[in-house]
Amino acid sequence: MPIFYGSGALELNGFIEEYTPTKAPYSQFGPLIYIKKDRSRLGLPTSARQNSRALIEGQRILEEAKSKLLRDGMHEHTGDPKDYSYNGTSRWKPVFAKCKDELQQVAIDHNFTYGGWFDIVRWDKIDDLYSRLAHSLINGPLKNTRAHSIRVTTTGHPRLPRGMHTICVLMPDSFDREASKRVLEVLVKYHGWVPEGCKPDFFLELNLTHIHQAREYSCTFAPNNFFTTRELHDAKFTLAPRSVLRSSTPFSRGPKPNPRQPT
Repeated sequence: MPIFYGSGALELNGFIEEYTPTKAPYSQFGPLIYIKKDRSRLGLPTSARQNSRALIEGQRILEEAKSKLLRDGMHEHTGDPKDYSYNGTSRWKPVFAKCKDELQQVAIDHNFTYGGWFDIVRWDKIDDLYSRLAHSLINGPLKNTRAHSIRVTTTGHPRLPRGMHTICVLMPDSFDREASKRVLEVLVKYHGWVPEGCKPDFFLELNLTHIHQAREYSCTFAPNNFFTTRELHDAKFTLAPRSVLRSSTPFSRGPKPNPRQPT
């Protein structure tokens, strides 16, 4: 898995050129490419045992919430008893909220708070966005925030739709409201990029993935927690170059990828 550590612009340029997301196949390089400020592991479990305990406890919380929702008749409304991401009925919202609060406490107790702002981006937009955020982290405005790394998926990732990539700006503590807000401010005001949400890696490990439907309960924060819709729109279309104006459109609502894109 390609990982860049360091601060040199020339070295970073060489790394980005060699490991461009659309030219780095999953089969050759694995699922992810990282750009990191340093080699620290803040916000991650210190042992495999601690990691396992956190996941076991998290799965228990999710199963209890699922059982509660099914007992309350969620399947009667959704048509699918497995569809417990649905949150359209007010009497179920406290169950989702309680589950999220309990998962947050488990993450904090087990030092599993690493995570950050993410988006799902089309193949023809990802390379430019990845390069700009990487340079910002190492030698630009993101360097002065709590952002720690940039993570992007390689081409042909089996858990993503064809032609799509996820990109994340990661922090040691994705539950830290002020740190998350500061990183988002840089992303929006300096880069014109409006991410989908802020999600802990702990939630990803529990399969509350980047394409999970109930964003309110599978993310710690959303951009609208800090900016108005108008502010986000204005920043996106005022500051962002044409090449990334639509880069933050989730695949579920965005245009279909070009069938000729590289795989």
